[in-house]
Amino acid sequence: MKRIVSLYIVLIILTLSTSIPTAAFARKNLQNVLIVYSTEDPYCMEVLKNTEIVLEKNDIYFTKFNLSSNYTFPALDDFAIVAIATETIYYLPIGPQMDLKNYVKNGGRVVQLLRGYSQDVVEIYGITNTTTPEIIEQVGGIEFITDFIPGVKGLKIPPKDCENVSYEISLNQDARIIARAYSGLPLAWSYVYGNGETIFWNATLLSDKAYRGLIIGSITSLLPISARKIIGAGLVYIDDMPSPSWKTKLEPIKSEYDITDTEYYFKVMLPDLIDLGKRYNIKYTTATVFSYNNITKPPFSFFEWDNTTLLNEDGSKINVPEQTFKILNEEKAEVGFHGYNHIPFTLAEWHNQANMKKAVESAREKWFSLSSTAPRVYVPPMNVNDREGFDAVMDVFPEISIYASLYTGYFDEGCDREFGIEPWNERIVSIPRVTSGYNLSDYDKILALSAIESFGVWTHFLHPDDVFSTPINYPLAEPEWIRNPESLPWKGVNTGKNGLFYKFEKVVDKIESLYPWLSFKTALEAKDDILHYDDSGSSIDVYNDFINFNTFHEATYIVELPSILTLEKDENLTILSNEIFGNKRKMVIRVKNGCKVYFKAS
Repeated sequence: MKRIVSLYIVLIILTLSTSIPTAAFARKNLQNVLIVYSTEDPYCMEVLKNTEIVLEKNDIYFTKFNLSSNYTFPALDDFAIVAIATETIYYLPIGPQMDLKNYVKNGGRVVQLLRGYSQDVVEIYGITNTTTPEIIEQVGGIEFITDFIPGVKGLKIPPKDCENVSYEISLNQDARIIARAYSGLPLAWSYVYGNGETIFWNATLLSDKAYRGLIIGSITSLLPISARKIIGAGLVYIDDMPSPSWKTKLEPIKSEYDITDTEYYFKVMLPDLIDLGKRYNIKYTTATVFSYNNITKPPFSFFEWDNTTLLNEDGSKINVPEQTFKILNEEKAEVGFHGYNHIPFTLAEWHNQANMKKAVESAREKWFSLSSTAPRVYVPPMNVNDREGFDAVMDVFPEISIYASLYTGYFDEGCDREFGIEPWNERIVSIPRVTSGYNLSDYDKILALSAIESFGVWTHFLHPDDVFSTPINYPLAEPEWIRNPESLPWKGVNTGKNGLFYKFEKVVDKIESLYPWLSFKTALEAKDDILHYDDSGSSIDVYNDFINFNTFHEATYIVELPSILTLEKDENLTILSNEIFGNKRKMVIRVKNGCKVYFKAS
């Protein structure tokens, strides 16, 4: 009976999907990707890197084909999808190009991840140009027309944040536009050709790490059935908390509350963020900095910290950063280390590693006057340190096991990190931060959505003083360094402006609505999830009637399948989310000990 049901499901899938190749009836993995690349294509190598990372992290099988040295494709029917990461497909002789064309016509899938053109195959993409089109070097921005990945519809990314070199393309009217330039030029679209389907990115955009989610989104959207491993966690950091402050009245808080910065941090911002955390089940990870002085040589004092005080109603003094430390512990936040002061731990700033170590040793002594437990998380000052500075911190604080720098940036400055084992120290887990601030631009939003689509994780950080980072308060600062360029208030109840707090609340609410399965955790709580996610020993096998989840740990997965199908119950499987997205059913599941899960009609 089960065999009959399985055959019925295969027929449903074949009917629904224009296209599983006939080889799908064989017992083979239906999620095997062929990546076509060229070592002679500079953009290609970055696109290739991004594609490899998202496929490896998501436990999706792939094979690489370098057309710079091979001119005959492997058997294309062995692959569920071909991902072309180079614009040099024209290098191939006419025979292999016709093989690609017939592969799509007979039910295969192809995604062109980098703008490219070959007159012999453009038909499969719905391109109607009859000669090689003109290359446009300056394409103005990108606007998303559909929710290609959840939440992107309507986002408009300015040219400075998405450099594109594109072709002046003409399209068949049946092409379905995914994204376009501000000028209207198509930058991404899907097209049905014969029994197969393609997606074409008329752009160099996917060479940028920030847009990796569009790569995995392109691949999984073309597959009738897909399964991928994700982290499943959200992390919100608050840098510079606890920290010293100046007990001065600054705009816009002066006009809104008529209180000092110290009072604002302790009496307004802290309770508001704690309340927000309780309403959305956010568990914060904060990062303590002990001073804002510019001292980089001994002796190292704590004058600012010790003098950041407020008066109680009875006239007694409270030390605000120490009381904040206590409150954060009571609220089960994870308090991490952010440096002795805010000067990045680099040789250029500190002159030698010995000075850095002495500063961290002083901070360690101060830390243990406040807590019996050492920090487990290190957030580098200014999100920057070099290798010597990193080692100095780890030598003095061997208890630290998590490094939280930036997802983007420069590797040698301690940024440009991936989720997993830290390259500078294999005992450390890297959990980079993807976005920041209370009021996210469209570019920040695509960064967040792309990371969630790529890895099932959102990491974000705030600063207590973001509200004070205005053009008036910092007239000499470069515009990109201003974190509150509109001079928005905190809440704006009495100002007629919608404040930063409500802007961030809206962001959190949107993330929760798009990804209800995202579990907010402290960095320490998320550590094991990321280690298991980064485990190369797990794998996924997708067949025409079931999925094998091969894992020795509890792990989270996204499964996408035709909307008329669902997954059978299994004692090792917990369904976290089950939603219809377009013509697909998107399920987020938690699997323990590995299991085989069959499809059934919904």
